[in-house]
Order: sequence, then structure tokens, then C-alpha cells
Amino acid sequence: DYQPFYMKVPADDVEPAEARDNIERLEFVQDLIEKKFLKLEKQKVTQNDFRYYTEKWCRKFIHGQYYPKLTRLQRENLFFIVDCFAEFMFDHYQQLPRDWNITALEDVCLNLIPEKATAENEIFKSFGTVLQAFFKFLNDRNYLDTTELQKKIKAIKKQIFINALNSENWSHAKRFTMAAIERGIDLNDTFALNIFGLEYNENLQKKQKKSNKGDDNGLILDYVYSKF
Repeated sequence: DYQPFYMKVPADDVEPAEARDNIERLEFVQDLIEKKFLKLEKQKVTQNDFRYYTEKWCRKFIHGQYYPKLTRLQRENLFFIVDCFAEFMFDHYQQLPRDWNITALEDVCLNLIPEKATAENEIFKSFGTVLQAFFKFLNDRNYLDTTELQKKIKAIKKQIFINALNSENWSHAKRFTMAAIERGIDLNDTFALNIFGLEYNENLQKKQKKSNKGDDNGLILDYVYSKF
């Protein structure tokens, strides 16, 4: 039978060898390890698990040529921006990364993200730049053909920021959340958020009475803050 052979030598007698692995090799090995873990845990990547791909691609993107060119804010929010885009593409268009097209991209970036996503203004300003760099990376690595996606995101990236700033485009839930952020409420503090929600809802109902509008904004916000 095969027996491993061990040999101890003084540290001073050992010279470090030149690095043999490059980033591409490390990423290849990382993919193999992930597959092994999935097999051991008897998990399969389902067709709906878009995050398996986007998170892996983001990790690889960090080692690529486009990541250092991003600003610090853009680098810090890389995973959020990509995940936000991919989630809306799947939830509203049932598109996995391989299915992404410019029609869905335009609606998601110009309408759904400004309407529903909550983030600082500077992050919305970064959406187009980050996605454009990410699409270039995917194309360079032959993960996806993103030629048309790159053209479209370049053409609309300024409008993403403009639409996101316009509060008339916001959903009721986003208006509530943005108001809480502006007030300095910690969104993870359920108690503080609910107290603020009561005040917000009361003020909203007063405005409705003054304007004689009988819409259901108050009921919607009641659901929103209780959901938090």
C-alpha cells in the first residue's frame, strides 16, 4: 500500500520557489472546489439560482483588469449593483444571465430599479458604470456575449441616475424607506422603523385629507412598515 513520506528540514535550508499559479489557474481550482462541495452536500445548481453565477463572476471580476478602474464606492457596491440587476431581470422577466437582452435591461434599469431599489444617490450614479464594466468582463472571458448589453447600458447609464432621483418614479415602499433613511433611521432597527412608520402614515393621511384624495397610500404604508 502507498504510504506518504514526510521529511523535516530546517526552515533556513528552504528557499521559496517562484509562484507557479496565476489568477486564471486559481479561479479554475476555485470552481473545482465549489463543484466538489456541491456534490458532497448533494446540492444542484438549479436553473433559478442566478446568484450562483453572478456571485462567482463578481469574485472573478475583482481580479480582472476593469475592477481597479472603478472608484472606491463602485468597488464597494459591485455585488449589490450586479445582484440588484440580476434579481430584477429574473423576478420580472424570468431571465437567467444567459437570457439577458436589451429590452429587459432597459426596463429594469430605467424603470424597475429607480422605482423599487433603495440606495444612496451616488450608488445609482454608479449603476451604469459598474454594469458596463461587468458586461465587458463577461464578454472578454467568453462567459456571455454582452456586446449589445454594453451598447445599451452605455447609452442609458446617465438616465438611470436621473430616473432614480425623481421621487415621482418611486413606489410607496421606496418612498417610505427613503424617508426613513433621510430621517436617519436604521433599517435594521425594527422598533424604530415601526415608530417612524406610524408617524409617516399619520402624516400621509393628513395630507390626503387636505388634498381630498381618497387613495390607498395609507393602507399600503401600513403594510410596508409592519412588514419591516
